[in-house]
Amino acid sequence: MAIIYVLFAFFVLLTLYDFKKGVLLFMPFKLFFGMNVRLLPSMTVDFAFCLFAISLFGLRRHLFVKEKFPLKKCFVIYSVSYVLNCLYPDMALNYIPRIVISVLCFSYVYYCCLQNRKDIYFAVYSYLFFIVLLCGNGLLGPLLSINPLDDYIQSVSNEELSFFSDNDLVRFGRERYRSFIPHAISYGVLCVTLLYLLVWYLLKVARGEKAWIIIGICLLLSGVVICTSRTPILGLFPFVMIFRDMKISFRKIRPFLLILVCFLLLQGDYVLYLLKSVFASDVADDAGGSSTEMRMVQFSIALRFFLQSPLFGQGMEFNPSSFYNEFYGGESVWLPLLTNQGLVGLAGYLFYNVCLYKMARPSPGKNVLYALLLSWLIMRSATSLIGVTDATFLSVFFIIYKWYNIEQHATDNYCSRL
Repeated sequence: MAIIYVLFAFFVLLTLYDFKKGVLLFMPFKLFFGMNVRLLPSMTVDFAFCLFAISLFGLRRHLFVKEKFPLKKCFVIYSVSYVLNCLYPDMALNYIPRIVISVLCFSYVYYCCLQNRKDIYFAVYSYLFFIVLLCGNGLLGPLLSINPLDDYIQSVSNEELSFFSDNDLVRFGRERYRSFIPHAISYGVLCVTLLYLLVWYLLKVARGEKAWIIIGICLLLSGVVICTSRTPILGLFPFVMIFRDMKISFRKIRPFLLILVCFLLLQGDYVLYLLKSVFASDVADDAGGSSTEMRMVQFSIALRFFLQSPLFGQGMEFNPSSFYNEFYGGESVWLPLLTNQGLVGLAGYLFYNVCLYKMARPSPGKNVLYALLLSWLIMRSATSLIGVTDATFLSVFFIIYKWYNIEQHATDNYCSRL
């Protein structure tokens, strides 16, 4: 446990010394500290640091370049709808910080810390450093049958997380691996989300420092493979959209194409098998996953509870699985929204995603942002995520958006001086 306190102290001291670097570096490591690594019995490391950073940002707000935050109205309305769901029909105050503080408020601070190209570089390489730890540790499972970082996280967690550790399902003769993310599916979804960041950076931004980016891309693809989940494969399909904004020579795209060809040659049969299992019940049973038919049963259960309390839902702590075993974890973001939060939660989340679309629309990099948003919605719609929140997605979205925004303003300022 002492190491956790040392790491927390490091991030606090770094943030006091250089606020932007502290916030930008901590964002990836929110995923390492996870949902149950606690600084105090009643406070997670993640929440403690987010609260500290938000408070310090409030004191130092005058030091940042004043600019309009495109999602201000969106975050306020989404927060209000979420808080209402936490207050009615049952009080669930402990749920409020998970989204309002640790995701929305901290993501806003993160956005404000991305002020110039150097900040973008630092943010991307912070994620690259994290990717090496994440996927390097993930590969130790199939190679050496060990998972040291997850073993450590489990040892310092205050509550038993063995349920999330029990991922011994075998698909197509392969065991599922998850690094230190609580579930194998979440691990694969995280790898795909970060893959969008590194591929975009390789094709659009990187100049001479490409070797580590390519290594990072290969590591992320290894995570997509060893998690043995269909959802990340579905999240890869919008990738084709990111090339529409870029004038790319074959020489620049060659490393990416080589990686892609190798991936398809090695994993093509497996990818087709996983995709077939989405629609074919017999293949889904063999794969150990949910078929389309099973998901329709889950939707019908969610709709039944939604109709009983359509405005606010059944409450944040309501668990449909205790009434119907077939519901499992409600394998889509929309099912808990219907069941637990009703129309208020559903409208808030839809409004939030529409605002992200509108934010991307005027950007020169809109197709990259559309691809990322579509991929995230596909994956969130296909399954429930354990241990991965919208904070990671928002940080990647903001990095790409701010890069184009900074480039556009630099061009405008240069033209105005001519």
